Amino acid sequence: MDLTALIIDDSLTCQSVLKKQLEGRSIHVHCEETGDAGLNHIASHSVDLIFLDETLANENGLNVLSKIKAAYPQQTVVMYTAMNDPDYIQLAKQKGALGILNKNLNPTELNAFLNKARHALNSSNTDQSTPAPEITQTPKFVRSFADIDHTQSTKQTTAREKREDDISAIFNRARFDNLTHHLEQTNKQHEQESRRIKWLLCILAVPLTFLLLQNISKTYRSYSTPTIINEDPTNKSEHVKQLEYHIVKQDKLIEKISAQLEEHQQALDTLNAHVAQVSSDQQTLSNKVSTTARTIETVKTSMMETPEPVELPPPPTPDSMEPDDSEEAPVKQMTRSELDEADEGYE
Repeated sequence: MDLTALIIDDSLTCQSVLKKQLEGRSIHVHCEETGDAGLNHIASHSVDLIFLDETLANENGLNVLSKIKAAYPQQTVVMYTAMNDPDYIQLAKQKGALGILNKNLNPTELNAFLNKARHALNSSNTDQSTPAPEITQTPKFVRSFADIDHTQSTKQTTAREKREDDISAIFNRARFDNLTHHLEQTNKQHEQESRRIKWLLCILAVPLTFLLLQNISKTYRSYSTPTIINEDPTNKSEHVKQLEYHIVKQDKLIEKISAQLEEHQQALDTLNAHVAQVSSDQQTLSNKVSTTARTIETVKTSMMETPEPVELPPPPTPDSMEPDDSEEAPVKQMTRSELDEADEGYE
């Protein structure tokens, strides 16, 4: 009678190796990568033997074992892992595992587990009178775990590194294109704003020039208007008053023109300052984009380079530490006479 096996392992390499070993022994094999997917398969299909990995993607193998035994107490489960800890093996057997199959795949050990599974299946099915033959030999065409694992792991590592480099290059290129597009849009906006400011200056220059010319014309006409002076002495005072009035009026007109010119000059200064600020913002944004592009290139270069290991010097030992031979300077002893002379000098 052929067995039906289920492999629950998130490693495609380990799945492939064990699947080939089992199919070489005429066993139907189905593979799943998560515990939930394995439980769903058990619920909808008949499974004689389950090979369960300990370290799955998002869950623990012993927890999945507890779920399987709670739902299907008679189900035969073998923990398929590289762990050889006696405490772990004892805990797995306490939870209902048939045993631990190491991922190095010893053919004798695998045959023993398959024979145990066949005996357990035969004991549960009492209507069958002849048990299935035991497996004592390993097929010659089954490749060893080391060869398959080395070849497939090398291919997977190379493909994964190439995929990561491609993703990184695409991500960096997308960021650079986005920044370039943003810079182009900002430059267009600044150019449009500069054109609007220039048109505004041109529009304001026309009335300002017209007003200035008008005031100058009025002033010139007021100065060029001839004044009739009567030779009569009685009319001289009136003539002086008219001249003073015209002078005061012209002074006021000049002050008004000066004030208007100052206002127009302030408006022009404000517009020029705004144009300078827009140009400065454009230059700052260009510098930021350049800095960001250089940072992206630096990060990409650092990601593709492998840092060299740094060898640290060994810690000092008590034998290698040199003793401190420095001695304190000896204190000079003074005689009685020298002490008396020092006291006299102090007094």
